[in-house]
Amino acid sequence: MIRQFLGKCGFKPLHLGIFISGSGTDMMAVLLAYLAGSFVGMFKITVVSTVEDAPGIEKARRNGVKVIVVARKGKKKEQFRQEVVRVIKEEGFDLVFLLGCLAYIPKVDGVEMFNIHPADKKKYGGMGWHGLKTHLHVLVDILDDIIHYGYDFQQRYETEIVVHRAHKDGVREGEDTSEEFDVGPAFVTQKVTIPHYMLQKIYDNREDLKLDPEKLLLPYADDLQKYVLRFEWGLLISAVQNAVTETIANLEGERYLEKLRAA
Repeated sequence: MIRQFLGKCGFKPLHLGIFISGSGTDMMAVLLAYLAGSFVGMFKITVVSTVEDAPGIEKARRNGVKVIVVARKGKKKEQFRQEVVRVIKEEGFDLVFLLGCLAYIPKVDGVEMFNIHPADKKKYGGMGWHGLKTHLHVLVDILDDIIHYGYDFQQRYETEIVVHRAHKDGVREGEDTSEEFDVGPAFVTQKVTIPHYMLQKIYDNREDLKLDPEKLLLPYADDLQKYVLRFEWGLLISAVQNAVTETIANLEGERYLEKLRAA
């Protein structure tokens, strides 16, 4: 009903493109919220997979969402870039979210793009920093801190989820920024306090863990990843709505300026 009302009032239907490369876990959080009618002003979602057999493809299709495959494998960088830009323009995406997309997606003028990172992107971001690796290195640093300074129940350790713009300010279409990851300005962030029981386990096993932290902390990192994911979904849904609201405002602003020029 809200979407129909906005359409009658002249609001432009928005088209959100979601790029994935894997299971589509974050994608599903957005799709379920969308199907429940949570996003005011958004009428359509299309999923684009950069992996031909990504599990997220079937999840999207089962929920009635259009899927386009633009496989990265076996293509030169420029060929893939051109195909991605063509799809974004032909589909008429107003904004794009990169949710578990491991391929570099180039800037397209007039289309805001966002990415999500499950830790402080300044410390644990960049090329190759995704998935379990980010959570692992958060815990490696915490272990080092605990070994040197100890741990008690009153101490608080936090990690951070950030939804950020996919490209730096000032980047224009056609620029090659494929070596730059997680460098765009933050859009929304959330601090997540790491539960005491996780930290206590690290403290109790610190002498063993310090022998090979990057290997022995992997199960702990898996637990942290699952815990943070609950907050990640909530932040992501909020970020999508904020991005939709921002895009509508920008489009309305453009329409207003066009009227002024025509007057």
